[in-house]
Amino acid sequence: MCLRSTELRAVFPGMFKIVLRFLPYSPAVVLLLTTSALAQQLPVSAGAYLREQSQCQRLAVGELDFIDFEVQEDRYAYALPEVFCVTSEVTAVRDGRYRVEADCNEFGDLWQNSFFLDVVSSSEIRIDGVPHKLCEMPVGGAATHLGGDWQGFLKMPPDTICKFVAIRDTHDFWWEGDSEEPQDLTKIYEVPTGSEFWLLNTQNLEPTIGPEGIELAFAFRGYFVPLQDLAYVWDCGPSR
Repeated sequence: MCLRSTELRAVFPGMFKIVLRFLPYSPAVVLLLTTSALAQQLPVSAGAYLREQSQCQRLAVGELDFIDFEVQEDRYAYALPEVFCVTSEVTAVRDGRYRVEADCNEFGDLWQNSFFLDVVSSSEIRIDGVPHKLCEMPVGGAATHLGGDWQGFLKMPPDTICKFVAIRDTHDFWWEGDSEEPQDLTKIYEVPTGSEFWLLNTQNLEPTIGPEGIELAFAFRGYFVPLQDLAYVWDCGPSR
């Protein structure tokens, strides 16, 4: 006789998952405790870290093409040039040195990244031995030159590309069939909060009106994203 089990699951974000499995007609209860962390915080301040401190002024006025290493405000995620990563494990190796493992998204390609992080001071780190210094500005502070204004983004020089971030869980949109009418766009991939997108202003002069009247922006990696779910970050530059 085959006995089916019943499971009760409880997930504690950032901590662990508990699974209770009950076998019918049996007093036994099997408890499975998984201590796989969903994400761990980086032991550094949020903000932009650059190898050359002289580049911070260019960053402040939006003239820097890429940020060497950017720690998100919650410190569970970081960005490299054109790559967004969420930490999976942060392990202390010795005083001030950590081994960081993360899952990364590069224009839709998923891969794993690992490196050694040395915390030298509150404003200086080393990534695999390479020194980086924190730019003394609040996260997102360099957006003041644009004012967070979508129209300001559109009025920047033609073919300017800027970084945006998803401020809530959302979806990519694309066509599933042969139609290329905006109203036939459908949800394709789930996009978690904090995901980064690169938008080219000349590709977004007019928002695309998708299903149910949703205003969509065309992301540089090739999908449409709800405009209401995006926030301008800071990193802008010519696309070529």
